Amino acid sequence: MLRSKLSSTLAALAVGLAVAKAAGAQQISSPYRFIEHSQNLGPIVSYLFTDRGSANLGPKSGLAYGLHYSIQLTGPIQMSAYGAYFSTERDVIDPKAEDEAARVLGTEDVSLLLVAGRLQLNLTGARTWNRLVPFVLAGLGVTFDLTGDIGCAVTTERPQCEVPPTERYKFGSAFAGQLGVGTLWLPRQRIGIRLTAVNTIWRLSAPLGFSDPDVTLDPTPPDTDWTNNIHVTLGLFYSF
Repeated sequence: MLRSKLSSTLAALAVGLAVAKAAGAQQISSPYRFIEHSQNLGPIVSYLFTDRGSANLGPKSGLAYGLHYSIQLTGPIQMSAYGAYFSTERDVIDPKAEDEAARVLGTEDVSLLLVAGRLQLNLTGARTWNRLVPFVLAGLGVTFDLTGDIGCAVTTERPQCEVPPTERYKFGSAFAGQLGVGTLWLPRQRIGIRLTAVNTIWRLSAPLGFSDPDVTLDPTPPDTDWTNNIHVTLGLFYSF
């Protein structure tokens, strides 16, 4: 009787182990996980590698800081908006200088506000792959010059005041087109990191005086100089 019960117990254990092993063999670990939240918001920091144009009039490269917001529209499509503050400087150029070494009169501060909306295509859809979401994006935006007028009637010692009014450069406001790539990393469902590399194309308009016959710049800059400016951006976001 005891031997029979022992045999039955061992047989039950063997069957249980066999079923568990078969079930484990059927479970395949997937690198994909669904994204549970449709919106995210967080701070960003960018380094802008700027193209200063053919006459080196534009802003120099530097850091920008801002906020980024994103919402999932449907499937792999996301829409996002961001704003960033870019504080840098630019060279003041004398277009009629005879000596190339005397071309740069000094530097002036430049403060730009970058605002843009983007459409983002997630290559893994509404899921992560090994916690990553690679994507491509395209966007449109506007860059505003917050620097303001120098006021050369009062301040005459600044480099900008050493050239005639028709030769004083100002960035102004410019429309910007964007194309880029990037990825999200989601170590947690609500906390993530965003890394992007984006080419922002904006125009640099030469002052009217740069088209005078006695300008010594070679080559003479075009009235509108479209430039490519690469933004490498790192951001932290919270999903909700």
